Amino acid sequence: MKLVQVFLLCLAVLLTACSPDAAVQPDATDALEAAYTSVAITLTAQYTPEQPTATMQPTDTVQPTAEVAETAAPPTLPTTAQVPPPVVAATEIPCNNSVYVADVTIPDNTVMAPGEAFTKTWRIKNNGTCTWDEDFELVFLSGTDMGEDDVAVGQTIIPERTVDISVALIAPATPGQYTAYFQLTDADGTAFGVSVYVIIDVSTDGTTTITATPTTTG
Repeated sequence: MKLVQVFLLCLAVLLTACSPDAAVQPDATDALEAAYTSVAITLTAQYTPEQPTATMQPTDTVQPTAEVAETAAPPTLPTTAQVPPPVVAATEIPCNNSVYVADVTIPDNTVMAPGEAFTKTWRIKNNGTCTWDEDFELVFLSGTDMGEDDVAVGQTIIPERTVDISVALIAPATPGQYTAYFQLTDADGTAFGVSVYVIIDVSTDGTTTITATPTTTG
């Protein structure tokens, strides 16, 4: 664009310099036209229209590649150790053994008159593994001796069977509370099993409550 302006300015100067009244010679005219043509060609060759400046488009912003977060495996919890139950040794059942079942006669604290005779009966179970025979006895163990000390079982008692054993006793002559303990023995006289007892209240003005003595059963 600036070269066009320079060309026009030069052309104006040349035209001004030439007098209108002066006669133009043919050779001079041809030379001038040739000069104009040369300048025009030169200017045309050198002129390059200004290209609009390309607007730089913003480049796409490269997004950082998202790292795929690895899913952490859940922590492995320690398994509770399975503790085996303690081994309980089986209780060996003795050959001869007995267990109290009930009072058949003379409940505890029965009131007796001094010197009164009575019969105490217990129901006992054979919970051992051996059979009791006729030589097994119920013997006096401790406490107040009130009469009969040893009583034979008198029959065969197999395991898991019960027997009623009776002892004939006499209440002491002096008022008070008295207790006597008894226990079974085998044929060799060895005591075994539970001990049973009788407890009475001796009174001079009380009422006796003696129940009938049942027959011994197997």
